[in-house]
Amino acid sequence: MFDKILITPAVRSSMVDHCLQTLPHEACGFLFGAAYGNTIMVKRFAPVPNVAKEPAVRFEMDPASLIPLASRRNDNNNEIIVGIIHSHPLAPAIPSNEDLLTAWHQMPSHWILSLLDLEKPDLQAYRYVADKSAGTRFIPLEWVLADNEPQQKNNP
Repeated sequence: MFDKILITPAVRSSMVDHCLQTLPHEACGFLFGAAYGNTIMVKRFAPVPNVAKEPAVRFEMDPASLIPLASRRNDNNNEIIVGIIHSHPLAPAIPSNEDLLTAWHQMPSHWILSLLDLEKPDLQAYRYVADKSAGTRFIPLEWVLADNEPQQKNNP
């Protein structure tokens, strides 16, 4: 498990731009990066078309787009999937009940971009945790913008 997330400004910008371009619908996609001990670095955003029947209030990733995306990921410096993202055009950046029912619980992180304030989109990251007594719950994750990959520590 990781306890720190780094994301490049360019990736954050591409996520925000894509989500703004899809308004009034929800946008979605994958985040790729690398793990450095207990830190993950988000290095790339790959948008995926939203094929939900009600795309203004739900997201469903286009299955046909997932196959080439998954096969390409190993060509990019052994990047791994470090999360998924979707936007909330008219809601805060907090997981909805429907978000908690998605099949994406095994992802290391779930990101939500609220577009309630178009001048200051709100980007939040979460980890979803299955709880037998209370259903799925979410834990907020802290993230920071960083241009450089973390330094590897050598253990003696």
